[in-house]
Amino acid sequence: MSVGPHIERFSGRVQAYLAYRPRFPRSIIPFLREHGALPDGAIIADIGAGTGMLAEIFLEAGHRVFAVEPNAEMLEACRELAPQAEIARAKPVQDDFAMESGYSHQHRDQEYFR
Repeated sequence: MSVGPHIERFSGRVQAYLAYRPRFPRSIIPFLREHGALPDGAIIADIGAGTGMLAEIFLEAGHRVFAVEPNAEMLEACRELAPQAEIARAKPVQDDFAMESGYSHQHRDQEYFR
């Protein structure tokens, strides 16, 4: 299966992504804990991890993180930003497959989801 445009659209953009993409607020950890959504010892699956910005926050809070990313360049950035995460490269199921994760709504084909 060829790698589709939704996966490769971030190739060559890792440095800009790291420099300009808003970081996730670290306040998400206490918020999730206060609402019973993040128990001690929870294992986190960061699907579509990108550069690892979200994985980094959960690692800092002491959680085990599995980060999965289909884009090779983003995956390498994730290895650098979140080296303690268990990282894997995702294989595309199909090019028009979409999932929601963090800010990943930018992956959606707007026409397809109308």
